[in-house]
Amino acid sequence: MKKRNERQRKNYHSRTPEQVENDRYMKANYYISNNLNDKKKIKYNKRKQHIVNLLGGGCTICGYNKYMGAIDLHETERLLKSIPSRLIQIDEGYKSLLDNINILIPLCRNCHAEYHAGLIELPVKPSTNNQK
Repeated sequence: MKKRNERQRKNYHSRTPEQVENDRYMKANYYISNNLNDKKKIKYNKRKQHIVNLLGGGCTICGYNKYMGAIDLHETERLLKSIPSRLIQIDEGYKSLLDNINILIPLCRNCHAEYHAGLIELPVKPSTNNQK
């Protein structure tokens, strides 16, 4: 083990300038990509929070609102091309979610699973049509 560590140290210090530059480039890209992923997560969380707030702020059935990651957006009608959690990430998808917000219902993971298992019913959503 000691010999291997010595060999690694020796190889590290005997690198060519191209190898050193390549290592710097790889490290810089690693930090940039991680920073971009953090920015994407922040953007996703803000968008999801905005949609859930527009729909009442938490689970429609039990009222859970402690952690946004445990809230799913359930579609009452199949109008969207993809699942809502994927559409939030894309600008056009986010706009289509906002345009079709009347078909979405926020449910916590437990209530969502119980609904799909047939154990509970969704509450009737009041009509959003402006009828006189």
